[in-house]
Amino acid sequence: MLKKSLLLALTSSLLLVACQSDPEVTQEPATSDPTVETSQEDTQTSAEIEWKTYISSIYGFSFEYPE
Repeated sequence: MLKKSLLLALTSSLLLVACQSDPEVTQEPATSDPTVETSQEDTQTSAEIEWKTYISSIYGFSFEYPE
């Protein structure tokens, strides 16, 4: 009985410590401005991209993916 109580107390303590946030770590708010700029040369429309289709006959699904 003492072992179960000790184990429960230790587990609860570890869970409490793990859930606490680090006060020095801050998250910056998300911005709508992209940090990476792309030129028109880098962007292609889906009509310009050659797509292949993967078909799994075993699991009964398929999906398209770019070459």
